[in-house]
Amino acid sequence: MRKTAIVICLLIGLNRLFAQTQYSNEWNINVGLGNSSLKYSLNGGGGNVKSAFGGNLGFGYTHFFMTEFGFSLGMEAAMYGRSLNIDAISTRYAITTPPGLTGSFTLNADYSDFKEKQSAVFVQLPLMLNFQIPLGSSAFFYLNAGGKYGFPVSASYNQTVNSITTTGYSSYTGQTFQNIPSHGFDTYHNVTNSDDLEIKSSFMFVFEAGFKWKTAQKNYLYTGIYLDTGVNNVLKKSLKELLEYNNDLPSDYKYNSILQTNVYDVKEIKTYAIGAKIRIAFGSGKEYQRAKKVITPKQKKEEPVQMPKSSGDKQHKPQPLLDED
Repeated sequence: MRKTAIVICLLIGLNRLFAQTQYSNEWNINVGLGNSSLKYSLNGGGGNVKSAFGGNLGFGYTHFFMTEFGFSLGMEAAMYGRSLNIDAISTRYAITTPPGLTGSFTLNADYSDFKEKQSAVFVQLPLMLNFQIPLGSSAFFYLNAGGKYGFPVSASYNQTVNSITTTGYSSYTGQTFQNIPSHGFDTYHNVTNSDDLEIKSSFMFVFEAGFKWKTAQKNYLYTGIYLDTGVNNVLKKSLKELLEYNNDLPSDYKYNSILQTNVYDVKEIKTYAIGAKIRIAFGSGKEYQRAKKVITPKQKKEEPVQMPKSSGDKQHKPQPLLDED
């Protein structure tokens, strides 16, 4: 805490020493890259979940109402992702009795080497308060904080499975049916599937920090880091079976994302991003000039010079010179 206070005092001191010009308007284009994730966890464990590499691209406007303070808004496209790998999954649920068979049936499905990747693209609208401290004649240290609203424009998942073995169990006969492709009871290898993912809009708290460099009279380069953390659940939960039985065409199964099932009971998904950001800005409008403060030594007032007085404070007139003649 003491070190932080010392750094702040030094920055404030530098702020008073150097001249710097800030324009009231800044237009910018920006790009960010880093960890960009649809953040969730698998309740019960058993899987390996990894974040995805992503980023954002957008443009914005900042209005400075003084050299140090301003507010900004903009629009950007951001990509988020997540992937998981599960060695083995087993599911079991009741299905309609297949044609030609009797009794109540249960479908058993055993997955081997299950992998799924989820991805989503959001259009985001940031609104932030900006604070900056001049560090010299051509640099600032800046802090931005605020919020973002993002709505999804696309979301999907891609699923690959090494093998799926399905069997049917009849409670009437107590028999397990397998290796009957006509009824959908078989082993399927190298299964791939992709489909849309249902997600909702996201609200985020956002933070940026870094350095702003003056590259020309009205041009600036921002280099820094950013953190976007979602505060609401974006998952539209609709419980489905991981593998849906098709009674009309049993060999043609319907595959669903594991996020939309109760296999691991994923309760919520939040957007999360952290990384590095670069912004190119163009200034215009009113100039805020912080002039360098020059301290000049004070000059002493000159005192009038007084002539010395003779004793008795009497002035003697000069005596005329006498001729020797």
